[in-house]
Amino acid sequence: MEAHWFVAYVRSCQERTVARQLASMGIEYYIPVRKELRQWSDRKVLKERLLMPGTVFVRCTETERRSLFGTVSYLTRFLTDRPTRDVVVVPDWQLLNFRRFIDGSEVPVEMRLSGEFEPGDKVRVISGPLTGTECCVTSIKSRTYLYVSLGILGSATAEIGANQIEKIQ
Repeated sequence: MEAHWFVAYVRSCQERTVARQLASMGIEYYIPVRKELRQWSDRKVLKERLLMPGTVFVRCTETERRSLFGTVSYLTRFLTDRPTRDVVVVPDWQLLNFRRFIDGSEVPVEMRLSGEFEPGDKVRVISGPLTGTECCVTSIKSRTYLYVSLGILGSATAEIGANQIEKIQ
């Protein structure tokens, strides 16, 4: 079987743990990160920041992908095409170009939501403590998180990762 790139979603702050597990299994992975210079009170520190929190690109065969759910902790799901519910395969050339862009850029790179969610969209929370809650997107903040109105007294909002919700048709 031929290996392909898949987009895996993992629990919050577990990207590197999943990467270590994949490496120990001999499976290739990629986590897009950006180096940032942070100013602390007494020094400057070069830190890595995840560009796509909760996401790990995994290169494996279809059989290996299916077996990962039982063997890799914190792996929640793979990106699927919503209409067909098929697992999305990222072409090699596309991931190579993406890596070249991220790793070779001398200016800060910011990831934006692909336009999948817009204010006013009705969504359902698919992971986390609010699983199953149906709500409405009220605004998009910092290109990574969505503010979602829960409708309780008309004023409550929650900051939820875009990979934790799905659009309701």
